[in-house]
Amino acid sequence: MKKRIFLLIHLILALCLMVSCQISDGQNDIINSCNTPSNTDGIKDEYQYKIVDNAVEIIAFKDKDSKNIIIPEMIAGSPVEILGEDAFYQCKNATSIILPQTLTTLDGSPFYRCYSLQQIIIPRNVKTIEVNPFFRCSSLEMVFVDPQNDKFSSVDGVLFNKEESVLIAYPEGNKRESYTIPSSVKKLNIDSFGYHTKLRKLTIMSNVVEFPDGNMFVFPNDIVLVIESGSVAEEYVKKHSLKFEYL
Repeated sequence: MKKRIFLLIHLILALCLMVSCQISDGQNDIINSCNTPSNTDGIKDEYQYKIVDNAVEIIAFKDKDSKNIIIPEMIAGSPVEILGEDAFYQCKNATSIILPQTLTTLDGSPFYRCYSLQQIIIPRNVKTIEVNPFFRCSSLEMVFVDPQNDKFSSVDGVLFNKEESVLIAYPEGNKRESYTIPSSVKKLNIDSFGYHTKLRKLTIMSNVVEFPDGNMFVFPNDIVLVIESGSVAEEYVKKHSLKFEYL
């Protein structure tokens, strides 16, 4: 119930946001700056962006001290569809970031080092997430996904593809100390578990058959992997000298 209420509030805020911006140069591919109306916390947002094929890509967010960020759906008459790599880099005071319903792409890691971000909702129109977009979001406890999104899903606050066969992002601020990867998951990415989590025990069953080439964990000594004998996970932990125990 709490999750549904949070989602409803988020969607209402995002849909009600109205933005009016002036663009000084009408040519595409030219980086511009836009001052949007004040957020609910009274802080003026400043975006650096470019427009390609009538779609806005946010390049950078200048107000690094903002606590509550509402990204506009429109800038200069064009929909905001892409958050570029590191677009909100080190917005370390932002506890909430509301994404626009026009958004289709999270490119790179747009929220890199947003240390205070606690929860976020992936809107229904997002089709592309390049990597774990929440790398070093150390306070992030839950990632939610609009149920109408046909590319991604969320289970217990963890971000997956829609089929739940790929674990995309485990929130670094989640307070769980143990977690069992769901039986539907077949693939783990190199950045699935971000920079550092509170996990001390991670159970990986034999259903996971695709692992990254490198070590997934920045601090491997802080976690024990629980695995099945003869599984691909066993090969992985031995290859990377990770601590493990058998089921």
